[in-house]
Amino acid sequence: MGTGCKTVSRAFTDGFDKVTGIWSDKRLGTFRGIRSWKSDYCGMVFGKKALKIKFI
Repeated sequence: MGTGCKTVSRAFTDGFDKVTGIWSDKRLGTFRGIRSWKSDYCGMVFGKKALKIKFI
């Protein structure tokens, strides 16, 4: 989950994955993967002043 990530946990089923990372400064990052259908990648970043969405 990147530099400085202190803990990473994963939960999963046959169709989904969810990965969570926590940094020492209390930031939280998550990733959700859906296995049941093909799709492009998308990322969301929540900041203090804005929400940014990136499609790849």
